[in-house]
Amino acid sequence: MSASRGVPREGRVWDTFQFLLTFVPLFFLGAGLAASGFSTAGWFCAGSSIVVALAAYEVPRARRRRRFRATPRATEERVLTIGKDSIAATSPSGSWQLVWQAFTQYRETEASFLLLTAPHTVGLYIPKRVMSPEQIKELREILKIRLSAAAVI
Repeated sequence: MSASRGVPREGRVWDTFQFLLTFVPLFFLGAGLAASGFSTAGWFCAGSSIVVALAAYEVPRARRRRRFRATPRATEERVLTIGKDSIAATSPSGSWQLVWQAFTQYRETEASFLLLTAPHTVGLYIPKRVMSPEQIKELREILKIRLSAAAVI
């Protein structure tokens, strides 16, 4: 999964620009310095470019996790009712109902079911840890009938 999913397109373009502006020059500067006999400085620049590349991926993910955990409604318990025509949820802060047509695809992971509302946009996350094996099997069958499986990227 991309680290920038859920970020507006303009933000992804800016993030890509910043990444290229820092990673690529540092990497080539390091390679050039190492080839010119300045191996310590060259390896430092090359190593720094790798740190920049990892940070460009990991920092946005950490920010999203922190924002999610800071939202009280994101962590409250919900009760899902999956019916023939829709999925309904109730929680202490309210309730909602979506018809199956709101979802375009689903993806099953080791830990959850993800119902997508658009490519790369999770509309509903259903953790398997709160379900019995029979419920998991039943939900899997319902999803196969109602939605197509998303390609794993």
